[in-house]
Amino acid sequence: MRPHCDRDDQIELFADFIPEVCPAPKLGLPIQKSNTIDSRRAAAILHVSLRTVLRMCERALLRSYCYNRGKKIWQIEYTSIVEYCDSLRVRYGISDSRAQLPPGHKRRRDEDLLPFPFLQTIFVADAMKRLECSGTVVLQLIESGDLVAYKFLTDNVLGHWRIHEPSLDRYIARLHATLRP
Repeated sequence: MRPHCDRDDQIELFADFIPEVCPAPKLGLPIQKSNTIDSRRAAAILHVSLRTVLRMCERALLRSYCYNRGKKIWQIEYTSIVEYCDSLRVRYGISDSRAQLPPGHKRRRDEDLLPFPFLQTIFVADAMKRLECSGTVVLQLIESGDLVAYKFLTDNVLGHWRIHEPSLDRYIARLHATLRP
């Protein structure tokens, strides 16, 4: 019995006027929450600035959604980062030297996503110092295939090249071998 009713049967008089309680519809996220990472973690995985990750999201290079446009808070689908790194590997013809995933594992470690480990990465300025040459020569070595490298943002003309340091070591060893009689 309702507190304002004197009898149990009075509630039946107003049954047509009582709204049904329906659960509020749940709005689906564009990407399942468990498959997303925040933009800071994406920046750490890719070894780029947070600003670069935000530009990638805005250009739709990564599958993501912004849930607070004022603060530019983005959630990024993890598999889109994996796919982007794999596309860099294919685009620049970099062989996949990563070990196979152990049985039962679905994800690679964050360090294994880039085309080659970031610890083995140098930039054009570093290669210029080691070879004692200009940046143009280093770029020619990249274009000729003597140095294994990739440009992280493929649509950016002024983007930085990331060079695989062991390929530079092999090139220097070949130079020394040809100079020795």
